Amino acid sequence: MKQWIFSVISTVILTIVIILISPEGKLGKIIKSVFSIIILIVIIKPIVSLNVNDLNFNFLPSFDVEYEIDNDFLDYFTNKKIEKLKNETLIILKDFGITNAQIEIELLDINSYDYSINLIKIYLENAVINSNLEHIVIIEQIRNKVSENFNLNAQKVVIYE
Repeated sequence: MKQWIFSVISTVILTIVIILISPEGKLGKIIKSVFSIIILIVIIKPIVSLNVNDLNFNFLPSFDVEYEIDNDFLDYFTNKKIEKLKNETLIILKDFGITNAQIEIELLDINSYDYSINLIKIYLENAVINSNLEHIVIIEQIRNKVSENFNLNAQKVVIYE
């Protein structure tokens, strides 16, 4: 290592001296280019001559370690995600003048923590509808808006009256 540092420093000093005494113009540019390449070679030489078998990677963590999944955290996160989706659905319903609706959201595979929506159930039995639109028209508009909002097929949005 010391030898490499010494060779880099001495090459840089030699290059500076040569550049200082070299003439201006094309010849000076050629000399600068040649010595720049020489400095690069001196710096890179130890890396090129490095033997990979001699390297010691003991500082890296072992990949034999078993990791434990924190299911409580994942369940908490899943519940928060479902609550967020429910709140988004309630906001859509509020835009249609509907309050007090109950929402259920089923995810595709809750065990694999895939947060893709499988089904949205909207219960309007106890809901208050403050709109002048016809009831059937509102249901279809809600279904379309919710499916559009969550990028779902409209059949995945079930509305119970």
